[in-house]
Order: sequence, then structure tokens, then C-alpha cells
Amino acid sequence: MGHPIGFDYKNVPLKTALDSLIEAQRVSVVYQDHHLEGKQTSARCIDCTLEDALNILLLDQSLQWKKKGKQFIIVSTLHSKTKNEFVIKGIVRDGLTGEPIPYANVHIYNTHRGDITNSDGYFSIASKLDSCFLNISYIGYETVQIPLLFPEFIDTLRVIEIFPKVIRAEGITVAGDDIEFFSQPLQTGQLSFSPRHIASLPKLGETDVFRSLKLLPG
Repeated sequence: MGHPIGFDYKNVPLKTALDSLIEAQRVSVVYQDHHLEGKQTSARCIDCTLEDALNILLLDQSLQWKKKGKQFIIVSTLHSKTKNEFVIKGIVRDGLTGEPIPYANVHIYNTHRGDITNSDGYFSIASKLDSCFLNISYIGYETVQIPLLFPEFIDTLRVIEIFPKVIRAEGITVAGDDIEFFSQPLQTGQLSFSPRHIASLPKLGETDVFRSLKLLPG
């Protein structure tokens, strides 16, 4: 117990996934078989804690877990007569510097509920969902998606780190054609150039070859 957890399930019975987690982590998880009957899961978890792994497996399953001592109890949320509105709150920070990120976009996936972080990176969103994905995005940073499950995060101030997005591009070469105004002198002190370049010479007012030559560098 306490070791990082990893799995990648696609349309696997939820009971099978939970039993595998119980066996691998040697933890006590109690559930009623009829709560899991017919439920499938497609879930992925990399280096998760036990709590996060349970959150991901139970997401959108109308189930939630409660912890009593060292035991996890899975119960149904379908029989609740009323759904209380709870608040998701947290702070968004730069994962490299630890500085708060103002004006980041935070919203609950597939809903119209969201918030913009203030100057201290703080956000607060009211929701009645039992489970949800929280999306955090900011220009120049990788978008982060966090699974949340009631009541694990209620009344908890979450610190969420996002990292700058690395953009790689191929090298760009800028090339141009050289224009030779002057041809190689035939004799010392002699200078010649093509008449077709006269219009491109710097000038003040009307075209004046001698005045334009004075404006050339060198």
C-alpha cells in the first residue's frame, strides 16, 4: 500500500478492475456486488495514489467511496434524495517556479460551470456533480485535466500545477539574391553599373545619378 499505481483499462468490468486493485495494493475495499453489476470501465492511471485510482475507476459510475479507518467503502449515489451543492476551490501555480498564475481558465468538463483565477491564482466553482473532470488551461501552458470525486475534494484547497508548453519547430533559413550595382572596374578609378539599377538607388527628389552615388555606403 502506498506504492504508485498504474493501469490502462478499456471496457473492463468494474468489479474486475477493483479486485485487481485490491489484490495488487493489499487494501480493504468493501462493496456490494449489485452496485457493480453490468458496469464497465475504460480508465487510465499512471503513478496514481490509491485515492486517485479509486476516483478514476468510479468516475461517472454513480458510485463514491468513503474511508473508515483503513477500510474503503464503496456506496451508490443514486438513492440520495437531494444533491447538495458543494464548492471546488484551489490555486493554480506554475509547476517550475511555484508562482501563482492569474487569469487561468478553470472549468468542469462538459458543463458551463467554471471560473477564472484571480491575481493570486485562486478559483472557486460551485457544483452538484458527484464526480467530474476539472480542466485547467492557460495560454502557453499544457492543459491539465484532473478527476474529482465527491466527497474526497470537498472543503479541500487543491494546489494545481501546470507547466509551460514546449513548442518545437524546424529551423528557418532566410535567403535572398544579392544585387550587384557595380561591375568589376576595368581600370583603376573607373566605375560602371547597369542602368536598370538606377531606379533602386537611394535618391532625394528627382533621380540624380551622382547624388545617388553619394548616398551609397562605403
